[in-house]
Amino acid sequence: MLSPKQQIRKQQILMASDINTDAEDLYSLSQVDHEDVQVAVAKNASTTPDVLMALNKAAYSTTVLEAIALHPHCPTQLFEVLSRNQHIRVRKAVGTARKCPESILHFLAHDEDIQVISAIAKNPSATPATLSILAANKSSSLRSSVGANISCPIELQKKLANDDEWWVRHGVAANQSCPPDLLSQLANDSMGTVRYSCAGNPACPTHILVRFYAEPDKSIRLAVANNASTPVGLVIALASNDVSEEVRKRAVEIITTKTADDWVQAINNGLTLSQACEGSPGLTLGDALLSAGLTDIFQSIQSTELAFRIEGYSDKANASLPGPSNAANKLWM
Repeated sequence: MLSPKQQIRKQQILMASDINTDAEDLYSLSQVDHEDVQVAVAKNASTTPDVLMALNKAAYSTTVLEAIALHPHCPTQLFEVLSRNQHIRVRKAVGTARKCPESILHFLAHDEDIQVISAIAKNPSATPATLSILAANKSSSLRSSVGANISCPIELQKKLANDDEWWVRHGVAANQSCPPDLLSQLANDSMGTVRYSCAGNPACPTHILVRFYAEPDKSIRLAVANNASTPVGLVIALASNDVSEEVRKRAVEIITTKTADDWVQAINNGLTLSQACEGSPGLTLGDALLSAGLTDIFQSIQSTELAFRIEGYSDKANASLPGPSNAANKLWM
């Protein structure tokens, strides 16, 4: 059972966390000399810049200051103060904040602590000029973070893609803003971890994903299966033919999570049971489904194909369907 003091504290925290609490009450709560109450105020989306300024002066701990720096309403003048705080955790929070002004991020890019500059290297609000400073750092981990930053300019990505350290190239390969030609280069990297990052990147071109179908490294084929951009035919081929039970099982899981609407959309975009599986030209999609034990999926696609033919729901689907596949004949035999 809570003591009267604990009950009061609990109510203060609840009130400080409530987005409907008005600014006057939030100000009063910001002056309560208790970390949990102040942190609740600092994390409340309704807390105004003025209240944050007052909270900064009354802050009970560095944990409170961190929360202030990460608040979306943190004012520029407060970022300036916090960026010079003696505590690393506070400066790191400033470097992490998406709303932090570029001038302050640029200032912190020269910080002596690796945790602070690492936060900036990962911050998508960092400009090319700031990222260029960090890309010259001797820390391969830091350069990797720069390469993985979605705001990293293409020219800087190209430079980092040729870095001697594989961990740096891995960062670039994971960047969703990485251009296709650079991903093609990194897909041939001697380090499997770099190729793995390419295989898992949603920006990876289809022809590279298809090539990875024959990749000896199981983890890379698994990344292909997990990639949301991987063509469904290639996922089905992995479910049917992959030598690894783990890859086959994961591919089956992905296929079975697709809804009827997903299959309708796929068929509307030209998918048919009679088409060759990407990465496995000797195998039709229908054959692969049956081989993987996905009879329900086969039947769902088959019935949708027939509906498109008979009812004329899609001229595109109608034009691309030559007739029942061999797999369909097998099902009815």
